[in-house]
Amino acid sequence: MAWTYTESGPIDAPLLLLFVHGGGVGGWMWDRQVEHFRHAHCLVPEWSEQDGTGEDELFTIEKSAEALIRLAERKSAGRPIVAVGFSLGAQIVMQMMSDRPDLLSGAMLGSGSIYPASLARPLVGPLISLFYPLMRSPKFAALQARSLYVPGEQFDTYHAHSLGISRAGLIRTVRESLGYRLCLFDGAPSRDRRRRGKRLDAPLGAGSRTDSRRVGTCCAARYRTRIFARAAGSVQRTARAVAGGRRAAAAARERALNPAGPAEVRLAFSQTGT
Repeated sequence: MAWTYTESGPIDAPLLLLFVHGGGVGGWMWDRQVEHFRHAHCLVPEWSEQDGTGEDELFTIEKSAEALIRLAERKSAGRPIVAVGFSLGAQIVMQMMSDRPDLLSGAMLGSGSIYPASLARPLVGPLISLFYPLMRSPKFAALQARSLYVPGEQFDTYHAHSLGISRAGLIRTVRESLGYRLCLFDGAPSRDRRRRGKRLDAPLGAGSRTDSRRVGTCCAARYRTRIFARAAGSVQRTARAVAGGRRAAAAARERALNPAGPAEVRLAFSQTGT
């Protein structure tokens, strides 16, 4: 695994933006965002899995977070850092926040799961092996690009990038993403966290020795509960808004058909003997 990066914008800008791409795409996916935030100092890291099979050469979310923490520390010069992550990149940013809660001033995350997909993970190898040859097809790549909302002007870049992904590297990356569990506490090194304990009974953010030995199974469940509760609340608010909008629209139609109002119309009808 090798990380490289590109940077743009004034290096003395008051804000450092870190854009972390997702799996199957590259740093080029942030071109429009980097152009928009050209007043800020933007860092766009990019990783590539090498052909080696040594432990140090394989992609992991934890090692990626460690590498980007070092990069952000080196480039920030004490400035606020805001990280933006998509999919696998969002998981890396979350791991950065878990390892160094004091590092980032803010983060924007999209499509990053925090709980392992235990049932889907064993199917990754067979399914990717089955569909991997289709990745060479421009038509299949076009369908994939459309599902990822890749702009038309970046399709050639996306297709060329996908052709450079090895089967083993893709399987490794997808399995790593599907097996990721968000752990939030201080203490043990991140790579040791999955092997320790199964419960987190203390409040989130506690930093005692006992808490540092517990993996965030309950932590992830609490986060999922909060997310689902917020989603349910959003759905309820949307439903109320839709219902209110429908009632308002019905009232508006009634007023348009009967400008005088229902009571006045009935009175007018009785006066005319209708």
